Amino acid sequence: MGTAARKLISIVENNPGDPNLCLSLRGDGVMPGTLQCGPFLEDATFTRPDGTSVYGTRGPFGKAFGFGYYEANWANSSYNSLQASLEKRAGDLSFLLGYTSSKAMDNASFFNNRMNYENHALSKSLSNFDSTHNFVASYTYTIPFDRTFARAPKPLVQGWSIAGITRFATGFPVGIFASNDRSLRGTSGLDRPDYVGGLQIYDDPRQGDHRWFNNDAFTITSPQGQFGNANQRFFHGPGFNNWNLGLHKDTQIREGVRVQFRAELFNAFNHAQFNAPNGRYSASTASAFGRIFSAGSPRIAQLAVKILF
Repeated sequence: MGTAARKLISIVENNPGDPNLCLSLRGDGVMPGTLQCGPFLEDATFTRPDGTSVYGTRGPFGKAFGFGYYEANWANSSYNSLQASLEKRAGDLSFLLGYTSSKAMDNASFFNNRMNYENHALSKSLSNFDSTHNFVASYTYTIPFDRTFARAPKPLVQGWSIAGITRFATGFPVGIFASNDRSLRGTSGLDRPDYVGGLQIYDDPRQGDHRWFNNDAFTITSPQGQFGNANQRFFHGPGFNNWNLGLHKDTQIREGVRVQFRAELFNAFNHAQFNAPNGRYSASTASAFGRIFSAGSPRIAQLAVKILF
């Protein structure tokens, strides 16, 4: 199965800083002892050697408007997949299996996923919802207590069943970005670190400092005025391994009325479902880059009684 979409709505910076102007407003380009242009100074005022003032580096609307965004039909997406399913009933067991192998790519996965306004291709990456492999199984088994214990009272041995949903899936892509404004554009979400290779994924972030990938695969080497070469999403975060199980007992009270007892476990085997690692690169938070700080819910058990009529 494959789909493609063109001219999707995204938001684009409409008043970015001019990196060339910023680079000219330092050293001999400004009056000695006055402010020199650099990251996060797109709205500052600078003084030329001849005494003239430059009111920020933003354009085309200038400093007074700060940064802002407009909607544009510039985004594209593609999705290709292999899908298979199997449904079967065999005696007391019934199940439905589903498997999808897929790849989703775009340059703006959601409305606030800002596109690179200078080169749309620089924003092309895995979609933030891409999942290479996704396997889901749902199943119900009617426990034949009434046949095994044929002489026991029927209300005690009839109506027992076990049901569950099991999922194994690839995690979602890790979003990589830098918060240092090295591009001198003053645009949130477009700066990236530089990828130098040697990426390593640690399958068990419970070890050591809870790291999912090695942060020394990224650095800042690009000169100021450039975005950085790392793709915004090119590898996946922690996957899913989850079992939800339930034990059910239906008891007929009288015609048209029955009582159902339910004992259910969510994340039955208490498998750690780690959330995405920190993908924000900055000098002040370098130690946190690549680490996981949270996880999904632990095992949850619940009991319930329902009267159905």
